[in-house]
Amino acid sequence: MGIRRRILLAFLLLFAVVFLATAVASTLLIANAVAHRLAAQTENVALLVDRIERPTLLNYLDRLMELSGAESIRVGELSRGTAGSPLPGERVFRAPTKHGELVIVYTPEVISREK
Repeated sequence: MGIRRRILLAFLLLFAVVFLATAVASTLLIANAVAHRLAAQTENVALLVDRIERPTLLNYLDRLMELSGAESIRVGELSRGTAGSPLPGERVFRAPTKHGELVIVYTPEVISREK
């Protein structure tokens, strides 16, 4: 094998390693940014829930669930959506409110669309 071929293969290998490392790093950064954005969105919904009076809160949960793209939403014992008792994971976001803990479970489609 000639010197040209060795240099070419070394540079191709270096290019592949740098490309792969960049792809992995960008994927991790994007996933982290999506999690932070959804957590911030949950905090904003919690601030909105704090401003709603308790008797009318149940009427607003469907609309909040629709606007946030959630699979389910729960405030204290009031809940809407399909998820019963969500397990902790990348789709579940929590925030405190004066009516109880706000738990929003996002659909996998929302998570993948954001990523």
